[in-house]
Amino acid sequence: MKTLNIFCTFALNLFLGSRCWGDSTGTGFFVSDDGYVVTNYHVVEGSSQLLVKYSDVTLPAKIVAVDRQNDIALLKAPEGDKPFPYLSVNTAALPSPGSDVFTIGFPDPTVLGLTPKTTRGSVTASAGIKDDPRFLQISVPIQPGNSGGPLVDASGSVIGITTATIDAINRLKDSGYLPQNINYALKASYLKGVFDQVRDRRLGVSSSEARERKFEEIQRATEQSVALIIAISQAPLSDSEASDAPPKPDQPVQEEEVPPIAYIGHVGRLDAIFFLKWLPAGKIQGTYFYPKRGISRSYTLRGENSEEGKMYLEEYTDKTLTARIGLVKSITASEIVWEGTMQNIDGRRFEMSFRRDR
Repeated sequence: MKTLNIFCTFALNLFLGSRCWGDSTGTGFFVSDDGYVVTNYHVVEGSSQLLVKYSDVTLPAKIVAVDRQNDIALLKAPEGDKPFPYLSVNTAALPSPGSDVFTIGFPDPTVLGLTPKTTRGSVTASAGIKDDPRFLQISVPIQPGNSGGPLVDASGSVIGITTATIDAINRLKDSGYLPQNINYALKASYLKGVFDQVRDRRLGVSSSEARERKFEEIQRATEQSVALIIAISQAPLSDSEASDAPPKPDQPVQEEEVPPIAYIGHVGRLDAIFFLKWLPAGKIQGTYFYPKRGISRSYTLRGENSEEGKMYLEEYTDKTLTARIGLVKSITASEIVWEGTMQNIDGRRFEMSFRRDR
């Protein structure tokens, strides 16, 4: 059987994730208490830096195993003081049509926010498009950004990975009908191949015996175990690479030990996602990108929080200084907001802001 190509091709009218080559966001889920995370390969393909955000924590991650043919990537986040919440994976699951299922993920985070979203539905067929046996057809609504999320059954076990949805507009143009909620999840049995690559028998194994639980309990446990996956195509700029920046003294804390903080914002009319590291001595380093533009570029930020409530940053594009930014902080009952202006080297000027929950 011809392999279903799910990497940015639209021949079968599928729409899969938030990018085709470049910066992207998607969903992943922990499958062990020491930081292994499953997501779709197309979410992380071509990235030079990966971040995993769950709850209010953002951690770096690396790819440790992939199955390109089946669009699976296994990531590893560094272990911390506490074990990670994780989901059990039923690699032997044979869900029948009509079975209740749900997913939790991060669709379109610049508009819908960084909190996970739950959608419910059922298995509608035991095969995918053109009867591809690797997939389940599901009625669970999924959007760009849900790629890589867990498909969970009534017992709380992962039985698939949400991967694709029919592109309704293209199908309407091609065939004259509008599909209604046709989506696909890769069967969990295909996860066994990437688990075997790391030879860790704990992956995806439940830490407790199966028991009956209410949906609210299963949903809450799943929500704690899903993560926003951020794939960035340009690595953060080092001091020596900043063409117009003066030499910086060595920091007393290594940068990789400082977790980045995620913000949602905009530059001009474009939605953007920002990640900032607050380093010692008031120094700041970060990156941002436009998840909706399909661009293969992220922008590096460097600067300082020289006064309380004021931030000064420089933007570097491909290691060249391209803008200077001044921002002022305001605090509400629910948010911390930074607002100001970006002044491009070429003379253009944009309003810029980003925010996060308190």
